[in-house]
Amino acid sequence: AESVGSPFRFKLLVEDTATSPEQARAKIQVLAAQGVQAIIGLEASSEVSSVKQFADANKIVVISVGSTAASLAIPGDYIFRVVPNDNYQGRALARLVWSSGFKSAAVIYRNDAWGKGLYDSFTARFQELGGRVAGIPYDPNAQDLSGEAARLAQQAAALGPDTAVVLVSFEDDGIRVIQAAAQNPTLAHLKWFGTDGSSGSSKMAQQIGDIIVSLGGLPSTNWEPASNPLQTAFKARFKSIYGEDPDAYSMNAYDAAWLIALAVMTTGQYNGETIAKALPTIAQHYYGVTGNTALDQNGDRSAGDYA
Repeated sequence: AESVGSPFRFKLLVEDTATSPEQARAKIQVLAAQGVQAIIGLEASSEVSSVKQFADANKIVVISVGSTAASLAIPGDYIFRVVPNDNYQGRALARLVWSSGFKSAAVIYRNDAWGKGLYDSFTARFQELGGRVAGIPYDPNAQDLSGEAARLAQQAAALGPDTAVVLVSFEDDGIRVIQAAAQNPTLAHLKWFGTDGSSGSSKMAQQIGDIIVSLGGLPSTNWEPASNPLQTAFKARFKSIYGEDPDAYSMNAYDAAWLIALAVMTTGQYNGETIAKALPTIAQHYYGVTGNTALDQNGDRSAGDYA
């Protein structure tokens, strides 16, 4: 902003929600008390669900960089998402499993808005392609998942040959699912697939890498913005500071910060209601490190590529 003579200056206030819905609700109130009108972050759909009522009531713009639950695709609210919702990922995941040669899928998924939504969109597309699906939900906070693993094994056996296992999890719960499954002779011999909730997890690689290799490596779908010159430069800057490559959601956060800054600079006001009104137009004309950020009628990113 300084280089173009803009009078605006922006300051980041950082709070850690630890992807906990309760903590997210507490932290948005902490930020609101300091006069914050726009919030960036919130990876999990469960967090976004828990802050939505407060954000809408207090007219605070929330731009999520990672929430993809289809149930949160709601027009006219204060929640915006710079990632496509899981109706897209479900299709990509179904195509990945089907084109890998599997006619049936036994899915084990988080029993929350994100897990159920992704399971539903995967199932719809996989059945369209001609496949059969069975699913087992699990409590993401449960420590012992041996019962769910046993039921998953029964379903996989009933589906017969050409069956893959699909894991819809985050890191910690995914580790517990896979550890339980590894004890089961049926599941231990099937090929497993994952999603963006666990894709590229260094924690999983370190803690259960050997098991994952034995299950076929856990190929996973992930939203991946196509490369462009801005992105290449951003990755180099990011790596020089942090020593690692940014993931797609970090790049989303960078673009989200620009969207808010541009909304404020364009309207001349730092005000949630004004920012919310300006965002769709700003996003349609903005091209950042993740490419074009055009939003659909629900305030979610309107398109995207999956790898």
